[in-house]
Amino acid sequence: MQDWPRPSPSLRQRFGKPMMDQTRPTAPANVMNVAVEILEMYAGADDGAPNRCGHDAGPMVLASLAFSAGGATADLARQVIRRWLGELPEQIHSVGAFGGLGGFIAGVRAGITVDSQLSSLADGLIDQTRRWLRDVEWRTSLVAWRDYDLFNGPTGLVLAGATSGESTAPFVPAAWHLGLLCDEDALGRLRAGTEIDPRSAFNIGRINTGMAHGVTGVASALRHASETFEVGSDYLPSLKRACAWLAQEVYLADCGLITWPPVGLEGASPSFAVDDPQAWCYGTPGVAWTLWDAGRVLDDSSLQVLGEEAMRSFCRVFDADRFIARPNVGEALSICHGAAGTLAVADAFARHGDLGEAASLRDYLDQYLMDRIDDIVDVARVDMTMLNGAGGILSVMLTAHDGARDWLPQLALR
Repeated sequence: MQDWPRPSPSLRQRFGKPMMDQTRPTAPANVMNVAVEILEMYAGADDGAPNRCGHDAGPMVLASLAFSAGGATADLARQVIRRWLGELPEQIHSVGAFGGLGGFIAGVRAGITVDSQLSSLADGLIDQTRRWLRDVEWRTSLVAWRDYDLFNGPTGLVLAGATSGESTAPFVPAAWHLGLLCDEDALGRLRAGTEIDPRSAFNIGRINTGMAHGVTGVASALRHASETFEVGSDYLPSLKRACAWLAQEVYLADCGLITWPPVGLEGASPSFAVDDPQAWCYGTPGVAWTLWDAGRVLDDSSLQVLGEEAMRSFCRVFDADRFIARPNVGEALSICHGAAGTLAVADAFARHGDLGEAASLRDYLDQYLMDRIDDIVDVARVDMTMLNGAGGILSVMLTAHDGARDWLPQLALR
């Protein structure tokens, strides 16, 4: 293992004293008040409102969190459920976690905390999953996003749909497929074909490293399957290969950040620049957490050291203007590319890894979002989804203040 640079003592001065206690105060009143405000806005919107969510669980998770914490009334939460269910598209177009079958399951499961009658709908969705996967044909070479990723594919279905305490048998074909894609060390089956969104054409012929569309997401799903499925050990060899591949792709940027490129270098020299974005979806935060958590399951201390040191380096060089500022305010605050996603990763590292630097970054980002609470309300008027909308932003903020954490697997966190 390379001797990575250690964090500088200036972190305390930049972010304040780390909170080493895993518990945190309950959400400040203004955050809960805003959560309730945007839930009321969502529930009371007319049919032409722009913040429709489809099969994305954003409003349902936020309603569940606010209700469980005593902020939202049962009546308000049920109004949210009624609108969300009433606007669901007739067709499910993917199995993924955000707008697909996985997201549908996650949303209904969140709603059960408010209305137990949704349990029958959840059971029906699990049966639908079994039928859907009976006929599905995912490619095992020249893949597209739908063949494996978190947004559209089986990675999202495993993470958002399968949960401990319930039958995971319907999800086995999805997890088995992900294991097959990682059946050799070079992960050649994950090399993208030509059916890629033109905006992401740089992936054609390459292996994506990220959480959203890459090896990091697949590794997260395999880790989740190994802990929740009845025969979880079946997925450990593939998980180990995926993590070993990621460990080979790491590089040290000029600024001292331990990071990963958007697509695999596969033996080429890195540029030593910092690739953008550095967020939940790509770069250090998401990959570092995934390696650390997989190292726990694999009993591999080297993976945990790499993940921890990478996150420490990110905390050391973190600059909001560099890493989360975006022309679009919603993107800058969101889970996918913005402050909320990095906050969620930092919170996970602080709680489960007892990483003081991550606790400090969490507190900084928490305040960063609080200072922009009016912007979050504006985002809610047009987008209440999980990854890019206010539903996800406020859910992360409530969870960071000791809200329920059972919804986090869809973000590959816990």
